[in-house]
Amino acid sequence: MTSTVRSLAAGAPLEPRGGGLVPAPVHGVGLVLLVGGLLIAQILDGMDLNALSFVGGVVRKDLVLTRAMFGACIGAASLGTAAGAALFGAIADRFGRRRTLLLVVLMFGCGALATSQVQNVTELLVMRCLTGVALGGLLPISSALLLGNIAAAARLTAVTIVCAGSAGGTMLAGFVSSSVVPHFGWRAMFIVGGLAPLVIAPLLFLIVPSDRKAGSVIGSAERAPMGHGRSDDAFLFRGGVWPLTLVLWTAMFIGAFPVFVSVGWLPSLVAAKGASMAQAAVSLSVFSIGGAVGGIVAGGLADRFGYRVILPMALAGAMATALLGMSIGGSSTALIAGGAGFFVVGLLNLMGALVGRAYPDAIRGLAIGASLAVMRIGAATAPWAAGKLLDLGGGARLLYILCAVAGIVSGLVFMIAARLPRADTAP
Repeated sequence: MTSTVRSLAAGAPLEPRGGGLVPAPVHGVGLVLLVGGLLIAQILDGMDLNALSFVGGVVRKDLVLTRAMFGACIGAASLGTAAGAALFGAIADRFGRRRTLLLVVLMFGCGALATSQVQNVTELLVMRCLTGVALGGLLPISSALLLGNIAAAARLTAVTIVCAGSAGGTMLAGFVSSSVVPHFGWRAMFIVGGLAPLVIAPLLFLIVPSDRKAGSVIGSAERAPMGHGRSDDAFLFRGGVWPLTLVLWTAMFIGAFPVFVSVGWLPSLVAAKGASMAQAAVSLSVFSIGGAVGGIVAGGLADRFGYRVILPMALAGAMATALLGMSIGGSSTALIAGGAGFFVVGLLNLMGALVGRAYPDAIRGLAIGASLAVMRIGAATAPWAAGKLLDLGGGARLLYILCAVAGIVSGLVFMIAARLPRADTAP
């Protein structure tokens, strides 16, 4: 019997491959091209995921949608991403990450093009759900590819750089909607969002390493995560693995609350204090930009100091989140929102990257995808729970204090995962 997983502190199980020789990690120009290509793909993923939100008014008018119908279409995409993260993570582990990555990029490109042709709410609902499934598959596959092909000293930095593409995609969606839609209509938004992934697919084919790359090798002194074909590592809940899996999922679910409460409610709360819609939008934009930068910085620190950066970021994020709740409507709201995003979004991105280190390479895509699916469930629950609290008379201060508590709890739970002993053996 062989061990299937270690704690985050110990890292994933290691073993030599192929008679003491393993493929050399991607480095130099190849590393820059790989991270850059995956970053571009993630930016387009983020743009397509958020495109409907930016053209909501004209879509509702053109297709004669109620607010509830339109909300269901947005929710369908989110539910699709949750399913796609776990589904395509597992498919990539089984059939190869390179080919599955290309598949999901082509799928969400075609899904966006199909969305541009919908004529009623049913078609829009179905297409957003199916497109969401493909969109959800990109990040777990990209993360698993980077963790499996990059030297240990730069892995988490690379993963968090790619994660930052989601925020970049949101900003790109805003730019495209403001520059294209007024001249060509809302359908042009999805035509642009569909053609761009189809254009970059050949680029990804050239720069993403194959799953069984031949060529340069390094000696057996360098040890690599377990490769494909380990049938006893097929599940996340076998033997002693299940406590670690449940703890990691709990941390990801709770960690989604301070992030997606702000994503869903910050502009409305700022506007309710008398600010203009432009000022309200700036607060959320700065929050997202801060999160993208925070994730990259956190990844660099984690490459050097490991999981120990989690708790300081959680504590700093809690303080910034509580302060944001007290400052909403003031002149410093945007600045504090940027600081809160730096820590809470950066922390959530880092936790998603660290999950991949806890599992062997044979199930890494599934492990990352499943944790992202759980995080997406938290992302869907958080705005709803916040709305309930606000309806009951709780104000922004109480809401953000509870979010601060959630951030601390998430960090503490993740630290528990980092301290869990190495799993026993697979049955």
